[in-house]
Amino acid sequence: MLDYGRCLVHSNGRYIMMYGRDEQGLCALVMGATSFVGSTFNYAGKIYNRMRTAYDNGDLEAARKEQWLSQLFLKILCDHGPGMDIGLNKYLMTMTSGIDFGPPRPPMQRRSEEELAKIKAKLQACGFFEAVK
Repeated sequence: MLDYGRCLVHSNGRYIMMYGRDEQGLCALVMGATSFVGSTFNYAGKIYNRMRTAYDNGDLEAARKEQWLSQLFLKILCDHGPGMDIGLNKYLMTMTSGIDFGPPRPPMQRRSEEELAKIKAKLQACGFFEAVK
């Protein structure tokens, strides 16, 4: 956030400074962000849209709830391996859209069915699938 804030100040409004940490989006809005790029927006965009709308309407409590939900599901995903890999993102896009995005390209490997079932159960328990409908 320090580096992002410095970039905003330095640009003095001349540039659109996109922010790219999904779990820190609300902080970036407070700093002055106007746009974002995120690795989970393909399947969880509704969470971030609600957060942005709540923030724009001055409802910080509602915005925080959406950011906390984002942080909760990202923690679940990151607890299952080396960060947000393409294979896991493709799996979640398939789960939320019903469109089969296929396996990841080598050298990435598809997660085992057992691991995917554990991830799905944890996401269901935290209300993720309801939140992205």
